[in-house]
Amino acid sequence: MSDNNNQPFDPQDNKKTVQSSIQPLTHDDIRSFVPSSNCLDGKTILVTGAGDGIGRVAALTYARYGATVLLLGRTSSKLEYVYDEIESLGGKQPAMLPMNLEGATYAEMQQLEG
Repeated sequence: MSDNNNQPFDPQDNKKTVQSSIQPLTHDDIRSFVPSSNCLDGKTILVTGAGDGIGRVAALTYARYGATVLLLGRTSSKLEYVYDEIESLGGKQPAMLPMNLEGATYAEMQQLEG
């Protein structure tokens, strides 16, 4: 038996407590946020479209913050370039996964596991 004074459980009470303890972020808080240099250390992140554009920038950023990056894309030469960029920045050795997921067979996707 618990010491709840026979009061019925009200999930809204817990929600109010949690909400009141969280302070909303301001735009200035977000603009001035600086993550620690190792905030992704120990994480492995798969980046699709890693050869160029947003995927390339994401891969480089994740690596800069300590993640091991899996570079997935259609063009091996572009992935190699990003791979070299990550290594030149001192990032952890990435893995290259050249594959067009749109046309990939089940067997080709199974090779990503190994």
